[in-house]
Amino acid sequence: DNALIGTDTSLPYQMVWNNSLGTHTLLSKAYDAANNVGVSSAVSVRVVESTAPIVNIKQPKAGRMVRGNTTISASATDNTKVASMRILINGNLVASAVGSSIKYNWNSRALPIGNYTITVTAADVYNNIGSKSVIVTLQ
Repeated sequence: DNALIGTDTSLPYQMVWNNSLGTHTLLSKAYDAANNVGVSSAVSVRVVESTAPIVNIKQPKAGRMVRGNTTISASATDNTKVASMRILINGNLVASAVGSSIKYNWNSRALPIGNYTITVTAADVYNNIGSKSVIVTLQ
């Protein structure tokens, strides 16, 4: 990007690069004792944001016994911005929302007794996805 990142005068020659998101062009220059310079070929790199949101299921708590109507609520945080959230029960999508929180009223009256896995996923604006699951017992 035509900006000096830094210099290194001892082996191994290396540099820490504090970068920004996007596409950048990098090259290196080497100087000898007579100040002759050698220049590498330019390399294009794309820096992406890869931190997934952290999901917190507020209700129900793992291991809880449930029946009838049960509120499922969750929120998520991210180093950028949470774009959307989803709730899945045993892998089936039951609710989705835009933003960093979600709430769903699960009517389980017609379902058989047993264990159910509630999974909440959150996607950030770069489509990194975080998830958390709890298992509850329907009685």
